[in-house]
Order: sequence, then C-alpha cells, then structure tokens
Amino acid sequence: MNEWQPIFEKISKLNDFDPKAREFRRYFLNGATILELDSAGRLLVPKNLTMYAGLDKDIVLTAATNKIEIWDKTKYREFFENFSPANFSDLAQQVMAGGSNSLGDLI
Repeated sequence: MNEWQPIFEKISKLNDFDPKAREFRRYFLNGATILELDSAGRLLVPKNLTMYAGLDKDIVLTAATNKIEIWDKTKYREFFENFSPANFSDLAQQVMAGGSNSLGDLI
C-alpha cells in the first residue's frame, strides 16, 4: 500500500473532464485488487488477472524495482528472445538520457 498510494493519488487528481485521463484511469485501475496472504503465506491471484496475464502452469516472478511482475514462463522467455541488444540500447537512451520519455519526466 505504501507504493500504491502515491500512484493512486496522482491518478485521482487527473482531470475528470479529459477523455484521455478517464480512459487511462479505466485501463490502469482495471483489475486493481487488494489481496491478503493465506494462512500459509501464499498469494492467490484472482482468476480474471490470471486469465488477463495468460498465466498457465509455470510462472516467473521478477523484480521491478519496488514491485514484482508475474509472468507466464513461456511468455517471459519469448519476451527476451524477441528483444535485441540494439532495441535495449535505444530504449535505455530514451528512458535514461533525456528523451521524450526520460526518467526525469516520470519523477
């Protein structure tokens, strides 16, 4: 919740009269669910999110800074098989070096 609250507050302040803001809010918040660990410390991913993510039998949990991502193992492997070092270099330049989607724009 400590990580979610600041994001939710920013989304809550978006202009309700802006159709793009409403569209973004609907898409981003779709599926947002508060979950509790069971008595064995496990997290049960709701069926709708399991289906949306295409999770089958084997999954991969991966670190995404202060969050985790849950991937279907096959889709995770395919993601990296289809991503070239040149694409990563371009992406890194855009995100880290002051491009239109730079890290500075996100803070």
